This record gives sequence, structure tokens and C-alpha cells, in this order.
Amino acid sequence: MGKWAKYVKQHRKEWEEEKQFKGWLISKDDKSYCKLCNAELRSHRGDLIRHATTSKHKSNMSKINNHCSLRNFGVVVCTDQIKRKELILASFIANHTSIRSIDHLSEILNKFCEHQNKPSSSAASNVDTLHLHKTKCAALIRNVIAPSLLNELVEDLSNSPFSIIVDESTDVSTDKLLCINIKYYSVKSNAIKLQFLTFVSVTKTTAEDLYNAVTDYLLANKFHLQNLLGIGTDGANNMCGEHNSLYTLLKKNLNLNNLVLVKCICHSLHLCTSKASEVFSDEIDFLLRETYSWFRHSALRLSKYKEIYSLINLDSKFTKFVQLSSTRWLSRYKAVQKILSQYLELETFFNIHADKERCHTAKLLSNAYTDKKNKVILTFIQPILKQISCLNAYFQKQGIDYYLAFQEINVLIWTLVRQIIKPTLITHFKENLDLLKNSMLFEQNYLRLESCDFGHEFEQELKSSNLSLETATEIRRKARDFIKELILELIKRMPSHLNIFSQVKMISPKVILNPLRPKYVELPLKLVPNINISDMEVQYRQLLNVEWDQVFPENIPEDTVEFWQKVITLKNAAGQLLYKDISLFAFALLTLPSSNAAVERSFSMMTIVKSKLRNQMMLNLLNSIVFIRAYFNVNSICCKSFEPTKDMFSAFNSKMYQNNSEISDVDDDTNNINYVDDVILLCNETL
Repeated sequence: MGKWAKYVKQHRKEWEEEKQFKGWLISKDDKSYCKLCNAELRSHRGDLIRHATTSKHKSNMSKINNHCSLRNFGVVVCTDQIKRKELILASFIANHTSIRSIDHLSEILNKFCEHQNKPSSSAASNVDTLHLHKTKCAALIRNVIAPSLLNELVEDLSNSPFSIIVDESTDVSTDKLLCINIKYYSVKSNAIKLQFLTFVSVTKTTAEDLYNAVTDYLLANKFHLQNLLGIGTDGANNMCGEHNSLYTLLKKNLNLNNLVLVKCICHSLHLCTSKASEVFSDEIDFLLRETYSWFRHSALRLSKYKEIYSLINLDSKFTKFVQLSSTRWLSRYKAVQKILSQYLELETFFNIHADKERCHTAKLLSNAYTDKKNKVILTFIQPILKQISCLNAYFQKQGIDYYLAFQEINVLIWTLVRQIIKPTLITHFKENLDLLKNSMLFEQNYLRLESCDFGHEFEQELKSSNLSLETATEIRRKARDFIKELILELIKRMPSHLNIFSQVKMISPKVILNPLRPKYVELPLKLVPNINISDMEVQYRQLLNVEWDQVFPENIPEDTVEFWQKVITLKNAAGQLLYKDISLFAFALLTLPSSNAAVERSFSMMTIVKSKLRNQMMLNLLNSIVFIRAYFNVNSICCKSFEPTKDMFSAFNSKMYQNNSEISDVDDDTNNINYVDDVILLCNETL
């Protein structure tokens, strides 16, 4: 026995990392232990070295070294090439079809590869074989692709100002959802982007619940709430009320004193026309609504009407009627247009079939079409509805020009004013809406009914209808009241929009390059936080000294976004950006929302994805699919050209299944899954 043999030594952890001990030496009960030989060893380095030279240990080590790889047993190690293919296929599934389709699509692709490559061994064929089915595809969509794209969005947003657009709706499974969209300036793309973010499930829609839902999501995904510039909502009290609403809570709790509230102008225009239409009797709405309903569910009625239509119109093709809806902003004008274009055909049809159908509604419709004053009224409101419909459609665009928007609203209001108000008064208003509103309270400020401008077609139709003088006077009075009510509703609902547009239009190239432009202090500097005021003022002055003919060889663009996209790239001799601060200020203002049309599109996409046949789809997968579709659309990405990122490759591992407990996410195509067919198929494959 050696000198130190009687002393007890402890096992050292660093021994396990040495090359000669690695793989078999471990610690067990604070003693050294060989896991290959299942033998306890004395914690002496010499003893460990001698054990490694024994024949038993060498035999056990040779067995380990001669083990076959997993591929020899049919286990495929997923390479980056296979990951790329499966990620692209998953993005295709998310954009175009249901998840169950991948079960057959992957097998078909594998069959094509077998016929083309004809591998010599099964092991070689397994390398390129796709193992992508519904469970794995759902996990890739939910836990790999969508989170990676969201991280890219957050990184692209960085510390820039942004606005959110929110609205609520109910899906096909009666779940109440709050939709959140974001509008921001993308530094990477040098463009203003309007992107869907998420649906948040809400049981109650009080201001507090909506506030918690919005802030919890934004904070969880690392959005900087202090950079929130504006919020776009509809006119609901829980969203934008003066005392207790989502807007007031965001403004108060987050200390966003300059938070801009933008009520959806498309909603406002639609409500203005609906309110003004109440001036006329309910017979007009009855005519528009019941004409559509009469043919809606009856192919026989529609075929009989087509026969009459083809007899009267030999060359023109029949077009279907439009439903009058309280939620579709452009429906009223389209419904009136369709009825007027086929008024004679409809009048003839209902006069013939009123008695044959033995239906009270048919008789009422026959009487309505026979009454000539209804056609006169429809002829009067059609051109006005067309103006509002065109303006509504303009504001539904994703990138509107605020300078043109301000002009269009002003033109609409004052065009209507000149039809019924005395011209001598209009010159004194100087486009002051408060003075206009006060003057409309007095009857003496209006033109006489005979002098009001109701349109040439209205006058011709009124003349040809041969109505009595009393009836004609009553129609003129209602026409004037319609315009009056419409103007008052526009004044009531538009001032906040006009104020915002008047401030944002200052960054338009037509204004900011004009030598008579507003002073620097008149710019809406308070709206944008964290701006370099001193440097921006210098840049604001220098804009008038630039030779813009050299910057824009053809013409200076009228579009505000296009103008600033070029200005922000201008550099000096040292390679420094000349107008970075003023450009970022302009882009921040351009992130203010104009309408809720983007949210409505998100709800439409939700309805397509979560249909009646896929009503059990869980919220997590629904959010992922809609987000991927919206992201691809906004960034002009096609699944054919999509390339997975490094983050997607790193997240493509076994951990992506950890949140895969929502069975209904994968079984999204049907309400009742046929398990019998699955069992039979499994048995056939096994046997």
C-alpha cells in the first residue's frame, strides 16, 4: 500500500471532461464510477487510468464505438435542407389552404421525388423524404414561422412612433375578439406599413377590459408604449368616450398627453348618409331592402325577372341586386344605382306578378314602383351618394394623401352648402364650419325651394313625372332637408378629422416646399415624442434651398410618402443623412390612422380562415395564420419566393411541440372527426 493509500480522496468533476475519461466516468455517491462496467472505483487518478486499460473496459468501449447510427435504424436526422422545404410548405399551407391538406401533399411530393431520383438504398431516400403532416405543420406555423415574423416586425419598428387601430367583433364560434392592427414606419423597407397584429379574446368589452387586453399584448411582445402616437377606433363609447374609454385610459395611465384619437371616417360618412336618409319616408328603404330580399332565395323568381329584363334590354346583360346593409359602407349607393338602372324592368315585373304571387310584399313593391315620386327621390339622392361613396372608398385605402383628404372633405361639405344656402352668406363664412352651423339654424339663410340646386336629372325626372304642384313642392322640401341634415351630420362628425388632416397636410410637398409655408413653430411638434427640435428646425429651413429638379428629374411627386422616401436618403459629401430628423418627423405623422378599414379586412380574413367547417380552430393558430397572411401581403412576399430565416431554423426543433396541446388547432377542417377511417387506415399501413 502506498503512502497516500490510507487517505480518502474525493471525486473530481473535471476528470469527467478529460479525453481519457470522457464518456464513461461519472460521480455516484461522491465516488468515482464507470457506467460502462457498472463498477465503483477508488477516486485516485492512477486507479482510473489502470481501469481504462483493463480488457473488460476495452471490450465495453468497443461495443459503444461500433454502434450503428440512427439513420441505419430508419431514424432521419432533419437537415437544414429538409427544414427549408418543410418551412416553405408550411408557409404555403398557412397562406392558401387548410392544414389537413399537408397530409396528402407531402406524400405526393415524396412520390414525385422517388420517381425522379430513384435512390439505390432506403437510407439514402430517407434523407430527402418529407416527414411533414398536420401536427408538425401546425407547430411550424404557430411556434416557428409566426413568432419569427413577429420578432422581425418588432425589430423593424425599433424605437419609432407607431399607431394602433382596434375594433371588436364576434367570430363563427361566438367568441368575442378584439383586433389590433399597427401602422408604423419601416426603416428596413423605407415605407409606411399597416400590419395586422393579433386577435385578443375578451369576455367583456368595458374600457378597462379593452385597456388590459391591449397593453398586456403590447408589453408582452416588447412594444414601447411611450411611442404610441395615435389610436384609430370606431365611434363606440367604450373605445373613444370622453370620460371612461380605451382612449382615455391609454392617455391617462401611460401619460400620453398628446395621444391622437382618430374616429373611423368611413364609419362617420356611412352614419351621416344613413341619418340624412331618415328625412324620406320608410318607403325608400323598404324599396331597396325588399327588392333584394324578394329574389334572394328564389331561383324561379329570378329566372322570370330575367325573361322580362331580356325582352326590354336586348343587348345589355343582367346584373344582380345589392343588399342594403348597415355594416357595409358602400352598399346604399350601389343599391340605389342598381334599382335606378333597372327601374322600368322592376316596375313591369311586379305589376305583372303582384296578383299571381298572392303575396302582400309583392303588392307593396308594385305600389312602390308605380309611385313616381319614389323614382324622383332616388334620382335626387344618387349623385350625392356617389360623392360620399367615392370619398369613402378613398379613405379605405391603406396609404392616403392627407393633403388631398383634407381637400376632398372640404369640397364635399361646401359643395353641398352651395346647393341650398344663399351665396352672399357663403362668402362671409370663409370655410368656417362654426359660422356655417349657426347660420343653418335660421330659415331666411336658405335659398327658396325653386332656386335650390337639386341637379339636372332630378329636375328632368320631376318634370316628366307630371306630379301635382303640392307633391312636387313636398319632394323639393324633403330634398333640401336631406342636404341640410347631411351637412349638419358632416359638421358634427368631421371636425376632429379636419383638425388632424389640417396639421398633417403641412408636411405635404405642396405645402412644405412653398415659400409661403407655415412657420416652424406652427408644425404639430407636440404630436411626435423624442424629436430633435433644434436640428429639425435647421433642416426645415434648408428644404427651400434644395434644387429639387436635380433630386426629382421628372417632377416632384405629389404623394407625400413618395416624396419623403426620397428625401430621407439624401446625403452630404461625408455620407451623412441631410434630412433625417425632419423626415422621421414626417413619417411619424404619416403613421396616424385614417379609418378602420384595415381592421375590417382583418375580420374578413378571420372569417375566411375560421369558417363554419373550421369552427373549432383555437385562437393561437388563428392568430398565426392571419398574421402570416397579412405579413406576406404587406411585404409583397409570395410562398414561392419565401426564404426561412436563421431564427426559424434555430426554432425548428423538438421544443416547438411543447405548446402543441391544442388538439382542435390541428383538426381544423371539420366539426366531427371520423376516427374510424383513421383507425382503418392505420391498420392497413401496419398490415
